[in-house]
Amino acid sequence: MLKSLAASIAAGADVNKPVQSGSSKTALHVAAACGDLDSLTLLLDAQADVLRFDANNRCPLVLACMHGQGEAAARLIAATAPKHIRSLLGIPDDNGWTCLHHAVSGGSLQAVEELLRAGAGACARDKTGRTPFHLAASIGQERMVDALLAGQGGQDGAWLRDGGGRTPLICGAQEGHLAVCAVLLRHVAPTPEPPPAAPPRRGGGRGGLREEPPPALGDLDSDDREGLSALAWAALLTPTLTLALALTLTLTLIITLTPTLSLSLTLTLILTLTLILTLTLAPSLTPSLTPSLTLAPSLTSSLTP
Repeated sequence: MLKSLAASIAAGADVNKPVQSGSSKTALHVAAACGDLDSLTLLLDAQADVLRFDANNRCPLVLACMHGQGEAAARLIAATAPKHIRSLLGIPDDNGWTCLHHAVSGGSLQAVEELLRAGAGACARDKTGRTPFHLAASIGQERMVDALLAGQGGQDGAWLRDGGGRTPLICGAQEGHLAVCAVLLRHVAPTPEPPPAAPPRRGGGRGGLREEPPPALGDLDSDDREGLSALAWAALLTPTLTLALALTLTLTLIITLTPTLSLSLTLTLILTLTLILTLTLAPSLTPSLTPSLTLAPSLTSSLTP
């Protein structure tokens, strides 16, 4: 494939032409997404356009970040003119995600670090208010959280709330990523100061500017829209997971070992074991489950022939 690409370039082929009819992606998009460094270098040497966007408003750098291609991302950043790189890093795609969002989601720490060195802002928000911090905390990437804290606006970004009222600390606790919570608690002051007013952000693609409202900051005691703080999520996590696992195993055993039981007897066993496991393994959840448990006998009797 590399020889064919080299031959096409030598023959004068347009390196910025879409790779196929109906597609908006160029060969540089494809090489970036695949992490094909040899083809990438060949295309960059042939002056392939690093600022070419596809139909989803994604440039080759975004695709490299999406697919976790850290070295490809580094080379594309190096090939982008300094006067363009800062604006390129802030352009959102159709979902409101910047390069840094995609790098975090793609799982490449190298790409995240390269973007931060190039000036990417850690406080960029997508259409739901989620920043790269929220994504890194949600998927348990504590090394990325550490890198984001040291990046532009990192200390403020660690306290931003998303559309659901969640701070990155709540996101980490909600998903059980206690290592992420530890990183945040070690590095972030408990009483954040409001961030400075941000300049107008580019929105809705590459055209036009729009003013964004100042981000809402949370703190250690912030609640999300469900009324739970990071501490509350951490406290609920262990019994919730234990209960879910125990119930799953119990249901599997009942279905596997007692295929000949009647429906009413099977339901009675399930409800009885659910009650026992709930009271034994998750006493902190009992108050919230009480209404459901009081309905269990009536549900069983209504299903009994």
